[in-house]
Amino acid sequence: MIDTSAAVTMAGILGDTKSLGDQINSLLITTVMSIMCSAFVIMEWARSRSILKAFIAVIAAGALWWGVMNVTVFRDKAGQDIQNPSGAMGAVVQVDPIAGARR
Repeated sequence: MIDTSAAVTMAGILGDTKSLGDQINSLLITTVMSIMCSAFVIMEWARSRSILKAFIAVIAAGALWWGVMNVTVFRDKAGQDIQNPSGAMGAVVQVDPIAGARR
């Protein structure tokens, strides 16, 4: 008789590890990213004492945060662009050198 309790235990450990990884990812995206973006805006304002530069820093921090939140969209879009779904030939054609020609 085969003991399946070890396999069940390993499946439970893998499930718990995936859950922990998801929680850490959520923590990094929400908490750490918000702290870093806020610190960037505060440091820029403290350095320049300019409302305009601080406003631009807010826009830059928002764009960075949006990019981090949507990184999977960029990854998937790049994968779709690289794959050739139509099966058409590429634009690059290799031409063999002429026999006896100098290089």
